[in-house]
Amino acid sequence: MAYANRMSADNGVYILEMIDECRVTEGQAIDNVYYWFDQRVASRPNPYQVIRYFESAPSFKDKAAAQKHARNVEAQLSVCEYGISTIPVNCTWKELVRQAVQILPNEIVHLKKAEISEDYKKTTVKELEEFLKLHRSVLALPPMEF
Repeated sequence: MAYANRMSADNGVYILEMIDECRVTEGQAIDNVYYWFDQRVASRPNPYQVIRYFESAPSFKDKAAAQKHARNVEAQLSVCEYGISTIPVNCTWKELVRQAVQILPNEIVHLKKAEISEDYKKTTVKELEEFLKLHRSVLALPPMEF
């Protein structure tokens, strides 16, 4: 069969639609934006994961401009398995960062309890703590003790 050795590209072009802007990125495994270490809340996007995907993405104040950019990005890809999709979040970027800062302490607790590789756990906890330190200072929040 011709498709037996074909791997999934698992990619698409994604528009993060916020109250005051849109961000556009090409990415793989976008379902990770719904990944939480605390699985009780996995039905909505995880603000931290959304930020990881879209932090360096270009920002557009106009939805039409974001869609045009997304079509241009898609046209440049040799494979785009999922096409263009929109991920709506009902907040601003700053509010999204604030939400991430608020949920990460609980995420770290659940990560530390998870039955996963200790190396992965250690690396990921460090990454989350660094994110918290950086973004708490940007939001002018007091530092946290870990």
